[in-house]
Amino acid sequence: MKFSIISMVVFFLTFCYFRAKQNNILVEAKQVNTSLSLAEKDLLDKLFIDYELGLEIKGYTNNQLEGLYKHNWIDDKKSELKGIKSVFEKGERSQVVKQLWKTVEKEKYKIFSCGGYGSEDRYFIAAVKTTDKYELFRVQETNGINHELSTEHIIEFLRKWGNTVGLSFPKVEYDSFTILFENLDFDLEKFSEECIEICPEFLTGFENAKDLERYIKRNRFLDFWWD
Repeated sequence: MKFSIISMVVFFLTFCYFRAKQNNILVEAKQVNTSLSLAEKDLLDKLFIDYELGLEIKGYTNNQLEGLYKHNWIDDKKSELKGIKSVFEKGERSQVVKQLWKTVEKEKYKIFSCGGYGSEDRYFIAAVKTTDKYELFRVQETNGINHELSTEHIIEFLRKWGNTVGLSFPKVEYDSFTILFENLDFDLEKFSEECIEICPEFLTGFENAKDLERYIKRNRFLDFWWD
């Protein structure tokens, strides 16, 4: 019993140390880059995005702001400027996104990570000025085209469940995205079954819907992807 209590204390102190260290890294990163170039101000003005948000993102990335353009993977339409992004080179992107969620107006801006697809090997922290969180999927044109699954099909699925359970999206790509569950007070069994219907790739990592359900309960997040 004595050994067990000591082990728990050591674990708790170690956890606190690494959490404090992680928070210090985020704070230090924010203090590195605190100015905007004329080109960055022009970009923000075009999108009616507050300078404060641009500075906030640059504070974490320590890289310049770039335009985020709508992807057009399925057709050859001219890309449309939709938001901003900044290369993120070090650290855990999801932690930075969550940190920005705490300080940025959620109803005004949607913050997420993207990148690392095709010939683009860089990763970004991005922002779109919109009240509709599903707009991120239209900007990225997220799809499972190999399964005849369009962007609107994916949004329809997410909106259906999003009306009953809180869903957040820290990462959105053209062929994948991540869901964070704000709560698990819903029909998780049915949801898991429908996840496999819309994303058969789950069966490469899970035996069945029940296995997927256990994973969601344990981790409270889920990565969707289509090959």
